[in-house]
Amino acid sequence: MIRKIIVGSDLNTSYSVTNDDRTITLSGLNFTPIIEQFAYIYNKTQDVLYYAPAKGVAKCTLSGSVIAIDSSFPVLVTGDELHIQLWIPSGSGGFDNDQLATLVSILNPCYSHYTDFTHIDEDNEGSQNDTKYTRHAVEMASFKRITGSYLITSDDTHNDVTLNIFATCKDDYTLPDEDTAIADSDEIFSISESVLGDAAGKTINNDSLGALFNISDPRQYHAVIFELKYEEDNTAAPANAADVRYKLY
Repeated sequence: MIRKIIVGSDLNTSYSVTNDDRTITLSGLNFTPIIEQFAYIYNKTQDVLYYAPAKGVAKCTLSGSVIAIDSSFPVLVTGDELHIQLWIPSGSGGFDNDQLATLVSILNPCYSHYTDFTHIDEDNEGSQNDTKYTRHAVEMASFKRITGSYLITSDDTHNDVTLNIFATCKDDYTLPDEDTAIADSDEIFSISESVLGDAAGKTINNDSLGALFNISDPRQYHAVIFELKYEEDNTAAPANAADVRYKLY
């Protein structure tokens, strides 16, 4: 049976980088690894994927326990956070080369996946003397984190813009229509307090408000939902904007 090791988290392993260089040194392994054992080598700090055969990426070499990164990438910096995963036979400190064919054929670690930024870009939503909700659901699958930013804007005192973030554990959830608020009976619940620091979400009137956000371990949910609420209490046309960007790891 094959099992994975996350260097720096499992079996007293660790890694170190050479500052202003492109080498990574692995420590704590009781065997000499070969490159085919690695599932991925990813620099989270710099958002760079060096090695992931399942994605056709192989931009480094291995000599003993030292990984050399291709010169096309920026140099490493002390403090860079890396995610390095490799596979070994369960119960063994070594590796059987005869298993390579099987390893390569099943090599598709979910945690090596990450997405480009998704951009929610809305302006002048809603209508006169009305409230409108727009919602954007993200099904989590195996992703471990969502990071992003938001900027919400109200251009006059008659426009309120609110950002809320919800989550659900139902795989057959149904979102209300654009005129209806989410209710607990929908089994969709707010996580705005833990993510945005405000249980009621972030609301702006005749101003702009922006910040970064981070959702740790959203795998506990089936889906995360970004909701924007636009309230217009005047006969004038809506004057608002929302700019939300997020990335899944």
